[in-house]
Amino acid sequence: MPLEQSRNSGLRKIAKGPLDNLAKFLVKKIPGLEADHITYSGTGLVSLGALIKTLSEAAFVDNNFVALGLMGLGTAFDGLDGAVARQKNNDDKSPHGVIVDVINDRLQESIMAVSRVATASMRGDPIGVLAASFAGLTNPWPSLIRSLAEREGGVVKESGKNPLSFFGTRGGRSISATVSTAYPDINLPIIDSPLQPVVDGLITLANITSSIERIATLIKKSDKNELDPISRQITAEKSKALIKFTAINTLIIIAAGTIGLINSVNK
Repeated sequence: MPLEQSRNSGLRKIAKGPLDNLAKFLVKKIPGLEADHITYSGTGLVSLGALIKTLSEAAFVDNNFVALGLMGLGTAFDGLDGAVARQKNNDDKSPHGVIVDVINDRLQESIMAVSRVATASMRGDPIGVLAASFAGLTNPWPSLIRSLAEREGGVVKESGKNPLSFFGTRGGRSISATVSTAYPDINLPIIDSPLQPVVDGLITLANITSSIERIATLIKKSDKNELDPISRQITAEKSKALIKFTAINTLIIIAAGTIGLINSVNK
């Protein structure tokens, strides 16, 4: 099975038609457009939105809606880059596009996590700092384990096997992380807690749940491989990139979390 055919997310199937039509239109109107341009633009928008939110929090200015719009649009570009790639070169067997896509997805999530660490620290919320740090640390795990499973020829449930593990996938994290980054201090009256620590706790638990599901796929014994040899080569390169990213991400999140925690308890 080619790697493209292993993409079994229900959300992906729903969005495929509209995204393909939009990509076809864009490629026709902008002949020089490449999938990487979309990917990097998405990361730029997410970074800008997270920066605006963090600086606005420090200046006591409400730019939440602007930040939400920028981050939401940036994460939405995730599906469009693949559609553009299919329009430009549907037979490309290089791992380049896959690696650029997955690393930028994880980078966007880490940028938003660092923003949540910063805003929790500014409001003097050590629980929020810890929750955002744990979410940031665990965000790459499901993708890394998925790539290891695919390297061995396995196919994972892209959207998870239950509602909880869904929030440990790209789709679930995109929604929850974007909202909680833009509106971290909305009070949840039933438990009298800000939104951000609760959502980050959910993301962390979901990341762990999704990782466990994918570990089961990784260790499952099978007499035949579901992915073809070329797809396995691509995912082998993807796993190498994700191992490096996870190591760097761990160091950055621990550093940000430590600084944020010290600042939050001293406020």
